[in-house]
Formats: sequence, C-alpha cells, structure tokens
Amino acid sequence: MRRTLMAACVLGVALPVVAQQTQSQSQDGGRVSELIKQLGSSKFAERERAAKELEAIGEPALPALRAIARSAEAGQGLDLEVIRRAAEIQRRLEEKIATAQILAPRRVRLKLKDVSVLDAIKELENQSKYPIMVQGDAKKLAAQKITIDTGDTTFWEAFDQLCQKAGLVDGNPYLPAMVPPPMPPIRIRPPNRKPRPLPVLPVIPPKAAPKGPVLIEARAAAAAALEIKPPAPVVQAQPVQAPPPAVQIQLQPARNPGYYLQEPRPSNYLQVRSGKPVVVPTSYSGAVRIRAHAKKEPARKDEVVVLLDVWAEPRLQNFALTSSPRVDKASDDQGQALSLNIDRTVDATHVIHAQGNRQAVRRFKLGEKKAKLFKELTGSLTAQALMPTETLVSVPDVLKGGGKTVKGKGGATMQVVSAAKQKDGTFSIQVRMGNLPGQNVFGGVNGVVIQQIQIQGGGNIIIGGMPQQQNVPTLVDKDGKNFQLVNIPSRRMQITNGVMSQELTMVFRANAGQNDPDRLLFTGQRTVTFQVPFAFRNIDIGQAEVGQPMP
Repeated sequence: MRRTLMAACVLGVALPVVAQQTQSQSQDGGRVSELIKQLGSSKFAERERAAKELEAIGEPALPALRAIARSAEAGQGLDLEVIRRAAEIQRRLEEKIATAQILAPRRVRLKLKDVSVLDAIKELENQSKYPIMVQGDAKKLAAQKITIDTGDTTFWEAFDQLCQKAGLVDGNPYLPAMVPPPMPPIRIRPPNRKPRPLPVLPVIPPKAAPKGPVLIEARAAAAAALEIKPPAPVVQAQPVQAPPPAVQIQLQPARNPGYYLQEPRPSNYLQVRSGKPVVVPTSYSGAVRIRAHAKKEPARKDEVVVLLDVWAEPRLQNFALTSSPRVDKASDDQGQALSLNIDRTVDATHVIHAQGNRQAVRRFKLGEKKAKLFKELTGSLTAQALMPTETLVSVPDVLKGGGKTVKGKGGATMQVVSAAKQKDGTFSIQVRMGNLPGQNVFGGVNGVVIQQIQIQGGGNIIIGGMPQQQNVPTLVDKDGKNFQLVNIPSRRMQITNGVMSQELTMVFRANAGQNDPDRLLFTGQRTVTFQVPFAFRNIDIGQAEVGQPMP
C-alpha cells in the first residue's frame, strides 16, 4: 500500500512536468514554422528578425530547417530566400553544436586527505586518463603531503588547483621570445672623416725607362706599392686521371628539430615540476585553457603587448591555432576602449610557430589616461585538432543498399554499388567513397597505398601502387562483430576537378557461427576547425618583461 501511494505521488508530480514539456515543444514547433515562413517576407527587417530568433531557439529548430533542405533537394517549389536563409541558420547551429561537443571538458574531482603529491598526480591521471610526466626530484614530491578537494570541476581547473596546492609549475616553459626583436640601427660614417690616401707611384721618364730584368723588377715594386698581387705563372696542365668508382651511400632525410624543441612531441604534452606557482589570468573554455600576459614595451610607451598561451586537453590531438585572435572587446581600468594597433602591420599580429602554434600576440594602443589593468578582454581563437578515431560513415542494411548513398561526418559519403553473397559463402561488396577526412592523394588515404590513382581534368594521369588491406570499410553484423576481410580485388581513386572519390571491391568471410552482415562502417580520424572563446578580467599590464621567459 505504501509503495502504491509513493508511485502515485511520483506520477502525480511527473505527469504535469511531462505535459508541460510536451506543450512547450509543441509551442516551439509552431513558432519555428511561423519564423521559417517569415524568412521569405518582403520586409528585410522581418527576415532578419526571424533569422536571429531561429538561431536563438537553437537545436529545437534544426528538424524543421533540415526538412527545408530535403524539400529543396527533392525539387519542391520553395522560396529561394527561405532556402538560402534556412541553410545558413542550419549551418551555424550545427557548428555551434559541434563546437560544444569538441570543447566539452573531461570532468574530475580530487578529494584527497594527507596523500603525497605523487599520489595526487596519479589520481588525476586515473580520473582523466591523461598521462602527466613529473620532472625533477620525485623523492621530494613523494614525501610532501597535501589535502585537496577540487569539487566536481573540469580537468584544467583541477590541474591548476593541484599545482597551486602542491607547489607545482608547468614543465612546459613559455617560449623565450614573445615578439621579434627590433632591427639594429644602421651606422653611417661621419661626413668629416678623411678618406685613406692612395699610394703615390714613382714616375719614370720614358728615356730612362728600364728594359729587360730591370723593367720586371720595377713593375713588381709598383705592384707591391699598390698591394696588387702579380698574376700567377702559367703552369702546364697535366692529364687528369679517372677517379675511382664511387661508393654507393644511402642518404637519410635530416629531421627538423623545430624552432625551439630539441625533440618532437605533441603540442599538448603535459608535465609538471616543483616550483613557485604564479597566479596568471586564465580563461577556461571547456577542454581548452588560455592564459594571458601583458607588458608595455620600453620603446613604445603608448602600446601594450598581450600574449595568449593556449593549451588543450590531450584528447584534442595536434591542437594548433590557425589564425590570429579575434578581439571583440578590450577596455582598461580607466574606462577607455583599447583598439588594436593597426599602424604596425608587420608584427601587429604574430603567431609563434612552435609547440603546435599555441601562442599568439596582439598589440593594443593605450588611452590618454594612465591605466594599470586590462579591465576586460574578450574574443575568440580559431583552432584545429585531430579528433579521436570514430565512425565517419555507416551504411545500414548493406546487402539491400545497392545504389544508396549515405552522408557521414566531415562531408564523407559512401555509396554501395553492389553487395551480394557468393557461392563460396563470401560476401563481395563494391563501394564508392568520397571526401574522406585525412585523404592524402600521393601518400595514400590515412597511410594506405592506393592501387591506382586517376586524375582527370587537364590530362589523364594514373599512378600505380601496391594495395594494402587496412583503413578500409569494415563489415559487421547486428552484434557489432567484424567479418574477415579476405581480399581487395580492385581499388581506384579518381580526382575530377578537385573532387576525390575512391572505388573499391572487397571480399569478406563470416566467422564461425556469425550472423548475416548488417552494416558497413568506415572509421578514421578527421581534422576539425572550431572557435574557442575567451574572456579575461583584470589583466595586469606589466606581468613579464617582453623577450624574457615567463613564469
């Protein structure tokens, strides 16, 4: 009886909530349909207002926007302005959702009492699954005890709290050169400096001109006075003997160690060491941490330089900045708006090409009133990273999907040309794939050597190679078990007007007791470009000397 009453109470509370959510979704759907109609209004202001409201609604508006795109592909009569604006809004919303997924931080909580620093670092490694290397004397850190409770927070915030509590600093030092050094001044010889006098040659009268050996001695003396070496005597050439046969030497390409790093390593390689931690203005954008340093240059009192040092979680492989930071707002503690110094176009924006291009510099003009702080600095960075291995394209009901094209992530497409079971029990599947992320035409696709590459447009070029059975689509059953890849009878890549497509035939064999094929999957990694927002408050102007190592 008691359980029945509790269930009734729960249902009495839950049903109004579900009904309210359903009603809200219905209202949003009706509003979305109304706004989509307004995208084709004859009034520009009304079209703009509808577009902004649809973008503010966000993800709930995506189904209706995608329906507009499908209707346009089917050739249904729709207003071109509605199609164009709906496609643009859909693109922006999908980019926001994708960026939110990329920047989603790994959450951890360190709740430790009287443990060694090494054990605390190990606990952070276990929770985050990110390796952290310890530099210096490990015995000292093993003997040092700490108590810490970070709360449920992001990895970077927990990492910084641990460094502050345990007296650790990042083992990855900041680059020593914040901005390029100025050119040395040009030295000009003073005009009052007298030129070096030329030597005076002895004058010999024509009648008294020496002859024979005496003339030769006189000419040699004159040449010595002018410091001119006489021409070397002519030596009769001797016949050159043929050199011995050359020894065959195999040359290896030299490795470029980079600008600052002695050994190549990932740009988000984490390491710590004992030291005095320094509080630095930091902006946490999910999986990305951005630190800011500002300093006036001695040579220019009206200018301040801001360096942004960016680190990403190790799961974002090959993280790098791809362009200069965009600044939305910059103001000081005197209420003055600071503008970018566009007069210095050469180095007004300087991205340092080292450690994965993770540092950038901006220069700002100072206001008339003397300021000590950047009161506010907001903007965004454009970055790219290699995502973890994931399923890029999935074709369901592969044996029935002949002629069907499936779109995947990153613009990838896969079309099953034919799929059939052979007499010997194997499955022969022919597919055509296009726009696969990570394609490298002359080096293969994701490290695969292509059997044949055909380039059309401006000629027909065929490049041969040996096929390899790796990084090709995988055939799985309904339980997700892989079929054995037996052979790849044919494989070809075609490039037509810059559009790449690959066609291959694969033969699979089922394992003992395995079900019929269900899906054809293509897995791999893709490089994505995304925006990383930042927001700083109270950046001290003068934290570090320009050109000196930063703490």
